[in-house]
Amino acid sequence: MTRPHLRVCSCTVVAVGPAFIAFKQQGMDPHAAGIATWQLGMAALVIMGVLKFVLSFFGEAVTRALPRAALLAISGSIALVLMGLLPLLETLRSPLVGFTTLGLLLYVLIAKGKLPVRGPGVLLAFVFGTVLYYGLGLAGLGAPGFHVPEWVPPQVVLPLPTLGFLDGLPTAMTYLPLLLPFGLLMVVGGINVSESARAAGDDYRTRDILLVEAVATLVAGVCGGVAQTTPYLGPATRVHSGSPDGSNLTAALNAGYSLGEGNLKYGPVAGLTWQKIKLDVYVAIDITTQAFQATPRHHTGAMVFGFLPSVAYLLAIKAPGWIGRADPLVLESRTSGSALPIQPGALIASRYATDGRKPNTIAPVW
Repeated sequence: MTRPHLRVCSCTVVAVGPAFIAFKQQGMDPHAAGIATWQLGMAALVIMGVLKFVLSFFGEAVTRALPRAALLAISGSIALVLMGLLPLLETLRSPLVGFTTLGLLLYVLIAKGKLPVRGPGVLLAFVFGTVLYYGLGLAGLGAPGFHVPEWVPPQVVLPLPTLGFLDGLPTAMTYLPLLLPFGLLMVVGGINVSESARAAGDDYRTRDILLVEAVATLVAGVCGGVAQTTPYLGPATRVHSGSPDGSNLTAALNAGYSLGEGNLKYGPVAGLTWQKIKLDVYVAIDITTQAFQATPRHHTGAMVFGFLPSVAYLLAIKAPGWIGRADPLVLESRTSGSALPIQPGALIASRYATDGRKPNTIAPVW
C-alpha cells in the first residue's frame, strides 16, 4: 500500500478528528462522541467505496489517455520522497542499527551479494537488525525512548459486519466536499500502481485492481474500519526481489497475524516492524529507478517536474516541526544566497499548517 498511511492520516485530520471535537462541543460525553465519530468514519469509507466502484470502470480510459511518464512520475515521487526519505530520517533515531540493517538489505537486494549464512537474505537482515536493536537497547545504547513492550497474550479478533455506518451517513454527507477528493485520490493511486506493475512485467487490468480496492474499502467500512485501503506501491520490488511468491506469502502472514489483538505490541514483532522501515527505503529506490527506466528519455524532464508536488507535500508535513511556528516566507527571505528552493504551494501549505489559529492542520498543497 502507498505507505499510503499518509493519505489515511490526511483524511482522518480533515474529517474524523474535527468531527469528534464537534460532537463533544454539542454536549456529548467522550464515549458517545467516540461512537458517533466511529460511525461517521465507517460511513465515510462506505461512501468512498461506492465512489471507487463507479470510477473503477473509467480506469482503463485514463491509462490510455495519459502517457506513462505522467503515471510513473507520481509513483516515483511518492516512493522517493515519502517512502524513502521519511523512513531514512527514522533510521537516524538509531544510526548503528538503522544503517547496518539498511546496508545488509541493499547488499542483498541491489548488489545481489551473498551472506555468510545460508538462507533468505532479507529475512537474515531483518533478524540480525532485530537482535542488534534489542541488544543495544537493553545495553542502554538503543534508540531514544527504547523499552521492551509488556507481554500481551495474543487473541484473535475477527472483524464482524455491522450496520452502524447507517447512523453515521447523515453526518458523513456534510463532509462530502472533503471525502470525495480523497476517494478520487485513491483511484488515481490505484491507476499509478497498476501502471507500475505493468512496467515491471505484471500486466494487470486497471479496472480489476480498482474494483478489488473498491470492494476492500466497502468491506472495511461495513466491518467497522475508518482507514482507507489502497493498492501497495511496490509491485516492481516484488518482482525484482526474485521471490514474488515468498513476498506475497510474507505479506499475507503479516496481515493475518495482525488480526490478533495486542500482537503488534509483542517485542520481537515491534523490532521487526522497525526493521521494515529499512525495507521501505529499498522499495523507494527500486520504484524510482523503475520509473526512469520504463519512461522514454525525452519524457524524463516531465517526470522530474512531476516529483515537485511530493517534495512540496513533504515540506508541508515536516516544515512545522523543523522550524516551529516561524513563517516559512520570512525564514526564506532572511537567508542570503542559501535559501531552500521551496515551492510556492509548499510555502502556502506550511504557512497554513503553522498558523496558530489552526493547530495541527495539514493543508492541501496544490
